[in-house]
Amino acid sequence: MASTIVPARQAERDVLDGIAERFIARAAPVRFTRATTDTAWEAIYRLRYEAVVRHGWASPEAFPDGLERDAYDDVAVHVAGWDGERLAATARIVFPTPGLRLPTEEEFALAIESTGQAANVDRLTVAPP
Repeated sequence: MASTIVPARQAERDVLDGIAERFIARAAPVRFTRATTDTAWEAIYRLRYEAVVRHGWASPEAFPDGLERDAYDDVAVHVAGWDGERLAATARIVFPTPGLRLPTEEEFALAIESTGQAANVDRLTVAPP
């Protein structure tokens, strides 16, 4: 039975990869990378802070360092969309971690039944033009 499940999942991944590739191509000239440096992470947290304050979701006093962060950032993969040297967009992906609830589970007091099979994508932020 496992042999029929694995190819089906690979086919799903291939479809999703194709969709992602089309979205990325349409975003040109924005270039997407995984954030791996302190400079990139700081730019991401600052962009998120600016969005939170601009939309009135929190006051600047809630973020004395001008950075919007939480505990999940330390275990997340951060995707950065760069327009030249300028951070144009970002998103955060939190993968399942044993003993740690996903952010959506925590925020809404949920339990995702497919434990270990779902990732949490959030903090999608686009910089103003």
